[in-house]
Parts: sequence; structure tokens; C-alpha cells
Amino acid sequence: MGVSKSVGIKEIALMANVSVGTVDRVIHNRGRVSEATKEKIERLMVEHGYKHKKSTFKLFNIGILLPSPKTNPYWALPLQGLKDRAKVLTDSSIKITENLFNYNSADDYLKKGEELLSEHVDGLIIHPLFRQETYQIIRKVRDLEIPFVFLDANLPELEPTYFVGQDAKSCGGLAGRLLSLGLRKDEDIWIINLSSNSGNSTTFLREIGAVDTLKSFTDNLNQVKVLDINPSSNDDEILSIFKQKIDSNKSPSRVYVTNSKIGRVYKIIQKLDISDRIVMIGHDPLEENIKLLNSNKIDFLIAQDSKKQGALVLDGIHDFLLFNKLDEKEKHICSNVYSKENINSISSL
Repeated sequence: MGVSKSVGIKEIALMANVSVGTVDRVIHNRGRVSEATKEKIERLMVEHGYKHKKSTFKLFNIGILLPSPKTNPYWALPLQGLKDRAKVLTDSSIKITENLFNYNSADDYLKKGEELLSEHVDGLIIHPLFRQETYQIIRKVRDLEIPFVFLDANLPELEPTYFVGQDAKSCGGLAGRLLSLGLRKDEDIWIINLSSNSGNSTTFLREIGAVDTLKSFTDNLNQVKVLDINPSSNDDEILSIFKQKIDSNKSPSRVYVTNSKIGRVYKIIQKLDISDRIVMIGHDPLEENIKLLNSNKIDFLIAQDSKKQGALVLDGIHDFLLFNKLDEKEKHICSNVYSKENINSISSL
């Protein structure tokens, strides 16, 4: 039976009852596809005379507006995942243009974003750290009519094309559950937001999630002290804040740091005259944090597969640009709890 008309990747996907992204992975022999699905797609391509032509796709330039790991080491992980994925996608008509910003500077964030838009990018991957400046950038993105995706933090009111990250409120709720274990009525909890931006949606939602969970385990929320601290403060200034909090209340029995900076908090707390051991919970498997965990100086790290986040966000904008399709608008990455006993399992992240 002859082929009456040529078929494309969309038609093959429909016939195979899979996404266009799955067909693309089979064509380029990348990613995970079951053997049965792969055989079905390959059979349909042969039967319908499908031939992949790289020239059918234009070269898409994807702008990357993420924090520099030099100013926040956490970002080395999602950036590595994104770059590794970009190497796999080199035959899919995309290239990436990085412009990394200073995590502690809203001005640099806005400047780097505007520079990227002047590079004639076809889409943008953004960590929307600074709310007001993000609004300014997205206003220009909309004028250019290009897709934009958010990584690790979301501003849903801006209606991004795609979002990849953890459910920050649920993640904070997980921390709250850990904080509640064995909590006595005479003990205080510190929740520390060491963030450059009071509008940082991720740390704020983690705080809300932790407090909401703790409400179920204590009828006295005065036990919970929230400390918002600018990370540009030096260690002596932060130490002074801690001392004032202790003088007006009591020493904490447990501390939750809503981002990856638990190492800095731990070092400063050691300068306080606290005889009892403090249970300490933080985020992200940075080298310093893992060392503290392995030496029993902190107790838990909450982490998601940050490399996977970087890969998934590039996959999302890649599929949208090439095929004008997304299987979902949001992709939440599962949060895991690590202690000294299981931290070695994180080596593959």
C-alpha cells in the first residue's frame, strides 16, 4: 500500500498514542523509552515512509537567566543538568546562551535579563528570584512574543509557558513535620530565612508550609520564631540578631534554614553560649552541607534532584519550540530527606 501523503512527527505521535517528545527521543536515540514503545514508533515510521530531516527545524536560541554558582553554589547542580541535556539535544536544532547573574543583586539580574533579550533569543529559562525585576523582564518577553519557563521558583500570575521545581509549600511542610518530632511545650523553634529577597517565593512558601504543619502539633505558636535576615549582613551582625532573640526569649531547641545556607547559620550559632544540642534542618546537598551532615553537626537536609530539574526545564522549552506542545504546564520534583545514614545515596544527583 502506497503512502498518499507525507507524515510528520505529530502524526506519528498520534498514531502511536504517545507525546511528540517520546517520538523525538526515539528518533534521536536519547532518553528513556520502553522497548515496546520504541518498536511501535519505529514500525509506524517505516510503514508511513517517515524520514527525519534536520533542516525542517530552525535553529532555536534559548536564553538562560540563572544565578551564578559563584554567588550561590546550589546553582551548579541545575546548571550542570541543563548543560548535560543540551549536549544530548545538539542534533535537535537548539543552542543555549547563558547569562548568569549575581544571586544577591536585583540590579544585575535585571541587567543580565535585558542583555539576553538583546541576543534575539527564541525562548527564555529564568529563575525568577526578584519579583519586581521579573515583572519588568517578562513585560519585554511578552512584547517579543517568545515563550518563557521558570525554574526552581514560580510566579504563576505571570503565566509561564512551563514551570519545573519542587512544591515549595509541601517541602516546608516536610520540614515542619521533622521539627515537630518530640517537640516539648517549653522548646522554641527558629525558622531562618537567609534570603536576599523578602519576596523570594520559594523560601516564603517553605516558611508557610513549615508553620502550617507545626500548627497541628502545638497549640502555642509563640514557640515558633521566624527570623528574616539579609545575607549581605556580616556574621557579627547576624550573631547580634541571634543574641537579641535569645535575650528576649530563649535558646532554640531546633532550627530550620529555608535555603541552602545552613552551613553559615551553623557556624554562627556555634558562637552562642548554648549548652544543649540543637536539631538543625536545611536544604540542598552542597559539599559543605554534606560534610556537616556526615560529622553530626546538622541533622537533616531536604533536597530534590536538582540536575534533573535542569534537564527537564530544557526538555520542556525544547518540545514547545520544536513541536508547540507540552504534556503538562508544571512539573514538580519530589523532595527527599537525607541524614548521615543515607546521604551517600545522593552521589548520583
